[in-house]
Amino acid sequence: MADTDLKSRIQHAREAEEKGHFQKALTHWQKVTASHPNKLQGPLGEIRCCKHLGAFSKACSCAERALKRWPENPALLRHYAQLHKLIGAPEQALAAARKLKRVCPDDPTAARIEILSLLALQSFHEAGRKAETAVLQYPDQHKFRELYIRVWRNLPLTEQSLALSRSWFHDALDDPIYFQFHLDCLAAFSRASEAKDAKQLHASASFGGLRIDDPLLFQKALDTPPPLTPSTTTLSRRIAEVLRPADMPFSRFEEEAKWGVNANKTALTAFTDLAMEVVEMEGVFSRVDLKPVQACLARGKGCLLVTSHHGPGAAAAWYLDRHLPHFKRIGNQRNLMLSNRQPSDDAPNTQASILIGASPLPHLRQIIRDLSIGHALALACDGNLFRSTLDAPLLNGTVRIWDLPARLNHRLGVPTVWCQAYWDGNKIALDFTEIEVLPRPKDPETHERFWAQRYANLLEDHLRRGPRNYSYSSIFWSRALGL
Repeated sequence: MADTDLKSRIQHAREAEEKGHFQKALTHWQKVTASHPNKLQGPLGEIRCCKHLGAFSKACSCAERALKRWPENPALLRHYAQLHKLIGAPEQALAAARKLKRVCPDDPTAARIEILSLLALQSFHEAGRKAETAVLQYPDQHKFRELYIRVWRNLPLTEQSLALSRSWFHDALDDPIYFQFHLDCLAAFSRASEAKDAKQLHASASFGGLRIDDPLLFQKALDTPPPLTPSTTTLSRRIAEVLRPADMPFSRFEEEAKWGVNANKTALTAFTDLAMEVVEMEGVFSRVDLKPVQACLARGKGCLLVTSHHGPGAAAAWYLDRHLPHFKRIGNQRNLMLSNRQPSDDAPNTQASILIGASPLPHLRQIIRDLSIGHALALACDGNLFRSTLDAPLLNGTVRIWDLPARLNHRLGVPTVWCQAYWDGNKIALDFTEIEVLPRPKDPETHERFWAQRYANLLEDHLRRGPRNYSYSSIFWSRALGL
């Protein structure tokens, strides 16, 4: 092929990529590779297109072939490490990231994939050391701050964690991730007065100093969505490929999803510490039917209410506080929607939450006692915060589910009820559905796997309600979509 033909082929490939025609671009890049094997543009173009098409294994094979010719090329090593992270091969991703780090010591991608791989391999202490180094080496890259927070959810918090959390929180008072991590650190060191001040600062920064205990103010706050960031837009497109109805334009899907992200933050801020006596806020709920919960409680035992980490779960907990006489939340300091409520001057009738700490056995005894005398206990069930979990198929990937409710359901015969808050227009609706169980399970593991799959099915139904309910974290979606 003449140089002019090569340039023309490369130009056509780039134009196809820019227009989003990745299959067409892939064909062009493959021809460039075949005709000019010494040109790096061909393999790099193939890898990019395969990644966009979701053909991660094919892209990985292409990167392997190219690395034999260019073993220390930073772009190839970067792709190779990212691809192994995407296909769930943390050992290979870690090795590639470390090689990239040797070639390019200051490459932030190498540091990030190294930490993520160590986290996937549960090498938490080493990941913690690397994360501490990264946040100091890249102080302006906020993704390392969030990665640090994710790693240190699995480790005892330190004085340095407290100092970092305080600095990050005061850099962005309205950021919910920094706010929650700062509260975690303050709780670990028993800084109750400082935690109270942090909550006031966060509420003031998020909503101009206004306390959201009025339905009109709440509705106004729902309709002030923040702009989408490039990473949010990319994630929305990936989610849309799986969940967007055929008759819904992507632009509408994107706007609805953006509204949902803002509305969930608004609901969380409004209801986390809202006094039960603020009766007017019941006006923001549309459909609530507590009959399934009441039917379970009528059997003479308590009831476990299971929900997901994200969404207006704080509103659901506030509503249940008002309408169930014996209600508690189970969780940890990182899950504000279900575990943050404590008795206060504003809400003197509130029952304290059960906070699961590093040694959960005493808390488990308290949970069993409360269930035995007919109390209703709520806990967030899916997420990456628990060490003892079950994986259930969801969409193209999996969801990680805390196995505590399934074990209690099997061993104590305590019913479990799916409790999901969702957006019904700009109102909050609550669904309650008892999770069915096997009549005669052969063994506890079979029962727990069946229970987890029923939970995942209900969660998938919830995700398909509409774009306003799609706003989960990127960690959740990376597992759910098999990314």
